[in-house]
Amino acid sequence: MTVDEIIDSWNADAPISELDLGKSSREIPRLHAKYYSMYIDAKREIAKARYLFKKIRAQKYEFMINPTQEAMKEHGWVYPDRTILKSELKDYLDGDNELLKIEFKMTECELKVDALQEILKQINARNWLINNALKDRSFLHGE
Repeated sequence: MTVDEIIDSWNADAPISELDLGKSSREIPRLHAKYYSMYIDAKREIAKARYLFKKIRAQKYEFMINPTQEAMKEHGWVYPDRTILKSELKDYLDGDNELLKIEFKMTECELKVDALQEILKQINARNWLINNALKDRSFLHGE
């Protein structure tokens, strides 16, 4: 699920029914379960992406130090036209397209986690919001 899809889903789920505050109150556990599940999935995605990033970075580092035909065939990697010095290796790996794609995926997952954390805070505050709406309604009716 993308960040935009999460936001669209929350935009649909966020409104609190002024006419049926009881129903809105009863929906809180369902909403919490839904978005907490998404949160856990996003955290899991980050962990997988970090693992993949470290694994591939280590493999590419080893490849740059000791390039082999086997690694070239297996991974489809190409050794640069010139020798890479150890001092240049970090810069070379920082610009590697495959590693950059994984870093972008990690950033997207972190955005999802951040968005879901904010949504969960809003869900946790719904009881207070609903209680406030009920008190306001009672006040307006002179109770």
